[in-house]
Amino acid sequence: MKRHLIQFAHSNGFPAKCFNCLFNSIESADIHYVDLMGHNQFKLDENLENLALELIDSIEKKYNEPIIGIGHSTGGVLMLIAASLKPHLFKKIIVLEPILYHPWKRRLIVIMKKIGLSSYIGPAKRTLKRKSVFRSRDEAKEYFESKSIFQGLHKNCLADYIQYGLKKTENGVELAFSKEIESAIYRSTYTKLPAGIEKLNGTIIYGSKSNMFRKSDAKWWKRKFPNFNMITLDEGHLFPLEKPVQAAKIINHILKNSV
Repeated sequence: MKRHLIQFAHSNGFPAKCFNCLFNSIESADIHYVDLMGHNQFKLDENLENLALELIDSIEKKYNEPIIGIGHSTGGVLMLIAASLKPHLFKKIIVLEPILYHPWKRRLIVIMKKIGLSSYIGPAKRTLKRKSVFRSRDEAKEYFESKSIFQGLHKNCLADYIQYGLKKTENGVELAFSKEIESAIYRSTYTKLPAGIEKLNGTIIYGSKSNMFRKSDAKWWKRKFPNFNMITLDEGHLFPLEKPVQAAKIINHILKNSV
């Protein structure tokens, strides 16, 4: 059986290797990714399209045939932008909880940016206050285990975050994903529709308990983009890291039925 060629785009603040449990559960797949989007020669500069260009660059350097694009959260938006810019690179796209909102929510974000409240978009401000330097990985593990956002993570995903979400320093370890860049990405939440998105075909998987991609967003997607299949899980926004095996089962089903 021919293996699926997949490019993955990670969510904000979670390096791609944190999704290893999801990757390992996707069958017959060769999975490629940029581990730290926005940390290389492609700089954000308050424009997510720059990171979509990083994604496109990675695909063009790795593959010489159309691939399957999968992205979570902000990574889902980057995948949508990339596929809109260069549709010939993609055989299929699967986006998990994309942060591309209903029009009224996007208009509100535009207003917040105009009046100088961009630091309050999502957890942008809170991200900058997060502890980022630790004496050891054990200290970091204890710290993150005390935070509600990490308490629901699958044990293997948490272990991968401690392993790959931190980098060694002279005095211990620190976050590999710059909290300044993470905050800037939140402040750069996409507020327009990628040109050509209505021509794309794909699947959106979202959680009914999500505090990011809400029911109003899902209803808008269903009405606006009928070419996208919508799959609902009884989970929250981080389901690829909380229930990676279950998420992979759905992806495997999509891949088997798209061959």
